[in-house]
Amino acid sequence: MKCKHIILIILLHLFSSVPLLAVEKEINIAEKKEMLVNAKHDSIKCRILNEIANYYYEKDNDLALEYIHKGLKLAKQNNFTELTGNCFYTLGTIYGSKGN
Repeated sequence: MKCKHIILIILLHLFSSVPLLAVEKEINIAEKKEMLVNAKHDSIKCRILNEIANYYYEKDNDLALEYIHKGLKLAKQNNFTELTGNCFYTLGTIYGSKGN
């Protein structure tokens, strides 16, 4: 009997924290966008653009593509080889989620 109560408490705890995680992600993305505006170095901007694209790829593919194309352009302009690869990886993930 105690085992069932413990399982029930654990399940209630897990399901009650899911909306909080969504709110945390929304706050985090707002912070990322602010960081993007204030970033001084292109490598940092590129990383943030990639992170934002990763955030949006399951929610809004078109918006994710917009951010990743900006990041990819910036990475290519500055010959950031690793960041270019990261952006291409994210781009593939986005297209994969679209079914293209």
